[in-house]
Amino acid sequence: MKCPRCKSKKTEVYDSRKTDKYDGSTYRRRICNSCYHSWKTYEIQQNYLDTMVRIPVEKIETIVNELTSLKSLLGRNRHNLPSDLSSDSGSDL
Repeated sequence: MKCPRCKSKKTEVYDSRKTDKYDGSTYRRRICNSCYHSWKTYEIQQNYLDTMVRIPVEKIETIVNELTSLKSLLGRNRHNLPSDLSSDSGSDL
């Protein structure tokens, strides 16, 4: 895996464990041997493809935050939407 800071391929795992988070993913702490930057990843099993996907924690948190804000935005605006969008016949043209 490439270092997110310096893009070096010389990285190593210094902590690894199975978690219940994200349906039994593997949590790994990694460090770059070039710049000594450390980061966390979760490896998530995709059963339908039988492949592993490595996703940095920051990206997962960003996606969750975006989905949460979208859900709250839709929840707030739901009662402002017209109840029947098909009632506009376009007679203004």
